[in-house]
Amino acid sequence: MAHLKMAQSVAAVFYLPHLIAQELGAFRDEGLTVEFITSFGQQWALLQGGAADVAIGGRTLNMALEAGDGTRNVNFCAALRANTWFVIGRRSSTPFKWTDLVGQTVIGLPDFPQGICLRWVLLQHGIDPRQMTLRSRADTDKELEAFRAREGDYLLHSLHTAAPLIAAGEAVLLQELATPTGFVPWSTYAARPDVLRSRRAEFEAFTRAIARALRWIATEPAEAVAALLVPYFPDWTRASLAGVVGAYQPLGIWPRDPLIPRADWEHYNAIYEATGSASLSVRYDDYVDTSLAEKAMASL
Repeated sequence: MAHLKMAQSVAAVFYLPHLIAQELGAFRDEGLTVEFITSFGQQWALLQGGAADVAIGGRTLNMALEAGDGTRNVNFCAALRANTWFVIGRRSSTPFKWTDLVGQTVIGLPDFPQGICLRWVLLQHGIDPRQMTLRSRADTDKELEAFRAREGDYLLHSLHTAAPLIAAGEAVLLQELATPTGFVPWSTYAARPDVLRSRRAEFEAFTRAIARALRWIATEPAEAVAALLVPYFPDWTRASLAGVVGAYQPLGIWPRDPLIPRADWEHYNAIYEATGSASLSVRYDDYVDTSLAEKAMASL
């Protein structure tokens, strides 16, 4: 069997297409073994150094590589099609309004996609993002600690990281960002162009397996999806996993097909440009190869 090494920044519940493909036996059926490598924030470095053959992640950091050293990766398969982050608070006695953030401090990452998209959403509602303070901490744990210590008014996080706070009654979900952000290529599977060329048959097989997993996720109930995730999240109960998956599924977090739509890419470009991040607005044709996804979709 051919062997691929796949790097991810975190083992998160939303990064599940490759996990489902593994558990369904889709990789095996394609003649592949896929090894998952988790290294916080290092997936692109592992890819560039040859320690990984494929990586999953958002295009913001991927694009930053080229800005830094001229490196360019090829995005060939969709993984997440929507913003996985939520605005989280301490109480929800009244319906959340975007104006609630004016004059408040939100703990989150201001220069990463979640912060950029939050600023864009505020602009769409006629709110100057500078009326809100978006403050980061060194890492996820420190952000949660700060929120627990009441250092901020709101938290900007995914369901994966916020789940313990919510389960303990220390936080409540106020507003998802998937719908107001709109469809964007939130995370993709990418590879170095030279590796993609030299091992194309293996990447075609990988894309077919992901395509099968995406179709399965789109049609199965959250409980069935959670059942396959249990081996990867031993600290979670199946009910907790089902809760996160069930919250994400109606938001269209996972695409039905592996194709990265041009319209989604251009919409993301518009978000970057409107929020002063024009350097991350790049041409679809320069960074996306649709041929593998199109071939996988035809095979299904």
